[in-house]
Amino acid sequence: MVFDLCTYFCIYLFNNGKVWEKNMTETQLSQKIIHIFTPGPYGGAEKHIEVGIKVLQQISSNIELIIIGEKRTIKETNYFLKQLKKSNIKYDYFETTKKLDLQLIRKLKKYLDKKQPKIIHSHGIKACFYAYLARPYQTAFFHTHHGRTAHTLKVKFYEQIESFIMKKATMVIAVSEKMQKDLKNLNINSIQLIENPLSLTKIVYPQNKNSAPVFLYAGRLSEEKGCHLLLEAISSIENVKLIILGTGKEERNLKEKAKDKGLEKRVSFMGFAEDITAYIKQADALIIPSLREGLPMVLIEATACGLPIIASKVGGIPKFMQKKGVLFEKNNSTALNKALNDFLKDREFYKKQARDFSKEIQAKYSLDIWAEKLINIYKN
Repeated sequence: MVFDLCTYFCIYLFNNGKVWEKNMTETQLSQKIIHIFTPGPYGGAEKHIEVGIKVLQQISSNIELIIIGEKRTIKETNYFLKQLKKSNIKYDYFETTKKLDLQLIRKLKKYLDKKQPKIIHSHGIKACFYAYLARPYQTAFFHTHHGRTAHTLKVKFYEQIESFIMKKATMVIAVSEKMQKDLKNLNINSIQLIENPLSLTKIVYPQNKNSAPVFLYAGRLSEEKGCHLLLEAISSIENVKLIILGTGKEERNLKEKAKDKGLEKRVSFMGFAEDITAYIKQADALIIPSLREGLPMVLIEATACGLPIIASKVGGIPKFMQKKGVLFEKNNSTALNKALNDFLKDREFYKKQARDFSKEIQAKYSLDIWAEKLINIYKN
């Protein structure tokens, strides 16, 4: 209730006393569309923006991007900006140093009033908040919901803010059917499903010829990603190796856990990898032990390359996998251990199954198809 009153006060203050409702008119790509994003450690949402905005800007010069950089994650933001420049993506940059930055809202509102976009499309919780408060009156508001972590009370509070705003949005984009269902359960009605696109520029296939199986984990090293469960599960399986790609708050704890379990020679922490394909070539399977997910970008990349998947039954993963690979119950290291052993018992079967599945994924999740779906929503 407190947040509701604060939000309406901000809306009133920055929109000349008008509390707007949904107002979507027919939109053509000849009219301006501005995406707004606040990056964090490079992950699925960051990759989604990088590959998605690149193809959209190739289609239309009226697709623009605003990056809101936070001082507390300036290192990650600067890395993301370098990636945008490498991809020749045009963007405008705003910086914030506060949890609730009223000055940023004023600056954004002034900028957006001048641009007069037909649609503002936000990605992520903080971009959702600032974009919603700063948008011009009668501008359509879209938001892509990339998933939830809810690993702290503060994040849970931010997610409640996002839910409140999504109920007011012209359109919410869900990246998996499970996410679409969850949003409907929150009484969010204007929802369209557009699953994440395949972001790889080249397709490679696994080529591990070593006798020792190699498992691959690629993602943020945070509690909800379940990497600690993977170390537990693998500790009792001999003669297998694990490559861990990514960084995050749990990195030190995970390295200590690997040491305590005597896994130092079998587990390699490689840090952030700009190109995952080099590691897909080395691996026998990708492990996704997450406690919560939408539809992971790395899942689409790995399956498109014919890499077998061992994953928890969360989010959009079961629907995506179509009973391929090996799935297990989330937050259960014993179930994960069994899944790993089941895979090892019939490795060649799962490798062939994944190779056959790859062509279907390459066709279904192409960037062109993703862009076409989004543009059709913009137009209609």
